[in-house]
Amino acid sequence: MASQQVDRISGRFRRVATREYAEGAIVISHRWVDDKQGRRRSTGRWYRIVSTEGGRAIFRVLTFDPTLVRGAGGKTEQAEAPGDEEAGELGVDWSGWLALIDYADDTTAPRTLDLTRARWWHFPRIAITHPNPVSRVALQVSAVAFVLGAIPFLVSLVGWIAGAVG
Repeated sequence: MASQQVDRISGRFRRVATREYAEGAIVISHRWVDDKQGRRRSTGRWYRIVSTEGGRAIFRVLTFDPTLVRGAGGKTEQAEAPGDEEAGELGVDWSGWLALIDYADDTTAPRTLDLTRARWWHFPRIAITHPNPVSRVALQVSAVAFVLGAIPFLVSLVGWIAGAVG
């Protein structure tokens, strides 16, 4: 059976402030996902990240970095780690981290995060909340183009149904 994309990753994370990562990406250790094919299928996919201690949900593209520390305070859908609360390292842009910690004063404290695969109904929110303004505008323009393209289709469908009924 083929491996699937990872649906959920949960654990304690602390932000690695010394590295620069692309806006819109979240980077964790590859050790959070034991299945190599699952890791490969999950790379570059959108995930919804929320802190269990409060804060807003953010959406980021998941990538893996083998130089980051996993820690032991987490689990994936494949395996559970011991109950140790050692936090794993996380690379995320500053605005995303602030939203996750609910703009708290202590920005260095580890947080328990839940990463879940973004579903189709999350994509409109991704388009309007992307941290990179260039990407945000491009996503918004594509959403408007989709709606404008759907209008003629719906009008022709209504005309076809009215012609078939009448």
